[in-house]
Amino acid sequence: MYEVRPVSLHGVLATLAITRARGVPDEIILRGAGRLPDSLTDPDATITMEQELVVFDNARRAIPEQHLGLLIGSSMPISTLGLLGYTLLAAPTLGEALNCGLQFPIQLASQFAPHLLHYGNDQHFVGRDCHGFFEGYSFSTDVFLSATLRVIRDCLQSPHEPFSAHFKRPAPSDLAPYRQLFGGDIQFSSHSDSLKLPKALLNQRLPLADPISHLAMLKLTQARERELETSAGSAIAHEVSTLLKSDIQRYSDLKAVAQALNISERTLRRRLAERTVTFKRLQSMARHQLANRLLSSTHLSLDAISQQLGFADPSSFVHAYHKWAGVSPGRFRRSLRS
Repeated sequence: MYEVRPVSLHGVLATLAITRARGVPDEIILRGAGRLPDSLTDPDATITMEQELVVFDNARRAIPEQHLGLLIGSSMPISTLGLLGYTLLAAPTLGEALNCGLQFPIQLASQFAPHLLHYGNDQHFVGRDCHGFFEGYSFSTDVFLSATLRVIRDCLQSPHEPFSAHFKRPAPSDLAPYRQLFGGDIQFSSHSDSLKLPKALLNQRLPLADPISHLAMLKLTQARERELETSAGSAIAHEVSTLLKSDIQRYSDLKAVAQALNISERTLRRRLAERTVTFKRLQSMARHQLANRLLSSTHLSLDAISQQLGFADPSSFVHAYHKWAGVSPGRFRRSLRS
């Protein structure tokens, strides 16, 4: 299922840097992305994943360069990850740095859900797409893999370290930029979107490794993630969210959920309040996730989607979605499919 989580402004800023250099006004790139933070350089500011996708969609339409995604991704150094970036730099080895990074999905801020998979003596840093295939899929995978490559090379302090890259999509007409950027074997129509990481490289000590600094930065990064994370960290909130996602209409009110959990409404309300969470908030998050899945993977009308989500009418759904995502549901769907 589509994951709902905030992302940092780094992807937007990297995109604007590229488009500005090509003379494209910011208003064209930010059009339809909804209300953005007043300061695009505020380190505490976040946007929704939908807003970032709209910005990416506008960029690839304004600048129809086949390799624009590679330019944007490779222009994001490890420092754009903030505290997390410096935590990774000080890790003992590359393998430990990558495993550390995967513990902080909000700060990692990827449209994909990355993970490490073993293949023989090697590991692959794999991205699982949250939306499925869509028109901008090639662009998004280019951003994801080139940004990942930049972070890994920054950890190694080796800007030209060659890597083999795998893409699920068919090969583009011009492979030269891919070969030049990654430096290793490039495979298209592959089983995954991933970077191949030899075991020896994963075990290699990083040039800036510092155990004391790493642990100090790790504590700060963990605290930062806790500040950003949603109520999913609460056991009771997780149980409620699971029920809501299983049948949003059946569990449309607190009473139905409390009965399913075999506790009183008062107890459920109190336990959620202890985690500073409300049932309404969890219901909105579940609706948001289901809405994104239906918008990205079906051709259902907004009317039909609003009914499935339990809204009285489509306008109520459109209003709620804009409040969740910062963009309209129609604009989000067009950014995926157009």
